[in-house]
Amino acid sequence: MTKLTRGMTEVGVQRGNKENDQDKETNDWKCLCSDNQVVHLDLSLLVKDSRYFDALSRSSMRETQDKEIKLGLISSDTLQFLLRMHTVQDIYCLVPELKLHPQNNICFVMIENILTAVDYLDIPCLIPKIEKLLNIIISKTCDNIVHICRLWQICETYNLDEVKKRLGQCIAENLKILRCQDCFLEGLSVNLLEIILKMPNLEVDSEVEVMSLIQIWINFDKPNRLKYLNQLYRCIHVPSLFDTDLDLVVGMFNEFSVKDERELNRMYTLYTSSPHKYFLEHADEVPVRNGRDVIIMIGGVDESIAAEKYDDQYTMTKTSRKLYYTDVETITEIFRTGHGNNSDHHTFGSSDSFHKPVHDLKRRKCIESPKYNNSMRDLTEPMTSSCERKKKKTSRPTIPKEVKFMKMKFFHNFACPIGLVEFGICVFNNFIYMAGGQTLENEDADFCTNSTFCLDPHIGKWTEVKQMNVDRCLFYLGALGNELYAVGGANSSGVLKSVECYLTDSDTWVNGPDLPIPLHEHAGCVVNDKLYVSGGYDERGIVNVMLCLESGDKGKRWVLKAPLLQQRLRHAMEALDNQIYVLGGYRLEHNSARLVDVKSCETFNTVTNQWTFLFDLNTTISCCPSVKVDNDIICIGGKSFDTEETIEKCTVISSKDRSRRSVPLKFACKKRYRKFHCIRAVIRKSIFR
Repeated sequence: MTKLTRGMTEVGVQRGNKENDQDKETNDWKCLCSDNQVVHLDLSLLVKDSRYFDALSRSSMRETQDKEIKLGLISSDTLQFLLRMHTVQDIYCLVPELKLHPQNNICFVMIENILTAVDYLDIPCLIPKIEKLLNIIISKTCDNIVHICRLWQICETYNLDEVKKRLGQCIAENLKILRCQDCFLEGLSVNLLEIILKMPNLEVDSEVEVMSLIQIWINFDKPNRLKYLNQLYRCIHVPSLFDTDLDLVVGMFNEFSVKDERELNRMYTLYTSSPHKYFLEHADEVPVRNGRDVIIMIGGVDESIAAEKYDDQYTMTKTSRKLYYTDVETITEIFRTGHGNNSDHHTFGSSDSFHKPVHDLKRRKCIESPKYNNSMRDLTEPMTSSCERKKKKTSRPTIPKEVKFMKMKFFHNFACPIGLVEFGICVFNNFIYMAGGQTLENEDADFCTNSTFCLDPHIGKWTEVKQMNVDRCLFYLGALGNELYAVGGANSSGVLKSVECYLTDSDTWVNGPDLPIPLHEHAGCVVNDKLYVSGGYDERGIVNVMLCLESGDKGKRWVLKAPLLQQRLRHAMEALDNQIYVLGGYRLEHNSARLVDVKSCETFNTVTNQWTFLFDLNTTISCCPSVKVDNDIICIGGKSFDTEETIEKCTVISSKDRSRRSVPLKFACKKRYRKFHCIRAVIRKSIFR
């Protein structure tokens, strides 16, 4: 008996031309396959998952009495592969049996036989495993048009929708390579082409290129493919169109002598007039074509610019219009690998894989050292000179040990329309809204504005929308439902208790419910369709108030919640898992007028209306913007009131294991900025040039 046969006997499967002399259990059945081979199987392993075997076991037919089945459509190899697939947990161990190696030599006949067997024996639980196997195949054959078309036919025949999406995604990612093949577009079916063109990761520079692909595909067989034009041109991503792009696309559309471009013009007009309304009507459309998840730094002042005297009454500093960005993936990798200052790393509770142990990093560095590699050199290899080794040496991607914000080169109108400081900012439907603030940094808020701007992430363009009714700075701007709320703030007349609501569909500002007390320099967040604000400064001093905007029978109103454990303002406030985290800020020192940092974190339970002290920060988090990434809160920059210094580091607070770690914060231009805001959004990749 071979090793393979012994392995199959352990799972109740045995193959042979002659019946085994061993005694069979009552559940042992013989299956005569199409290749005249006999496969023994334990039916009890399949009855609960196969409707075919379940019905057979409960019938009174001759096959049930003799426990012999004739499977004329299934070969013994296919049946045994199916049985192994049913028993194994790790599906990847079956990949070599599909003849994927070497040179992508795929046995498509075997794949179709497996799917036919699953369909015939009615074993739906194996479909997810087969889809995993096909996804592995897709990743290895996405550059072969013959394999792509064959896989698509298989997916169409057996209704494997998830695999079809994965296939379209792989083709979209490798479109520039595949386009070099002459028969690529010619061999695609209309349904596969539609899936590819709708993919968010499609490798195209503009929507004109999408229309060009449609045009080339139709021209391969114009008499038969022209009827699909109306189906395919809807793949054009309207939000990514510029005015000039629209004219070119319509011109290419009209070359087919089909006058039906009015629908495209209507969608474009709807989007430009009301983007949010457009996405409500086109919920299936991807938000951003070929997007990049980034954190953008907006506004603030450059510390290298000295403050100027103005009328000998107050000082002012020019604000910055420059934009900087960093990738969310890079920040996540920096903190995941454990880079940073170990003195700032404090962990309470269970450890987590988010932080790589330092000894593991040292050991890996030692193993990968040239000295270690030379000692392990294969003695059968010829000796090479140092010059040859340098040529052979491949550079590995290194993970930076600092969070670096790169300068964003202006593409179209991506630059900030005006320089601002102390403004409100939020993201709604991935559109960045920036409102209010001061055009010049001034302690008396004499340069407040009521302007409101919106950044379109698809084309990288700022547009000015309806202005607020009141000039304000140092306020909170948050998105609640389809509305934006500007809460409190201050201007040259004093601290404000007024609240304004921006209606995104109609581009209008209306008055909202006033705060019970005037507030500025407070923080806020939205949890479960409720808007919360905490802390801040009223007309008398720093407060520890907590307010919630709730809906009632008489409309929205502010409800007083349990107060903060510690008075604070200019703090960070974020929501994670229905818990509100309040971090840092500053307050007045007891029995003195000196400002001191608050180095603590407390959480608010929205259900029980209770605050809980979480931990001491042991680092300063004041006047710094915060961004959520997964289950972590990232605080960027800020100011220390204890030392009167600008903080040049980035701190992550993990809600999972209550750990904190800091890394240096750098800017590409080697300048120092303060009072800036950071916001997370997905921006089109072509904007970052």
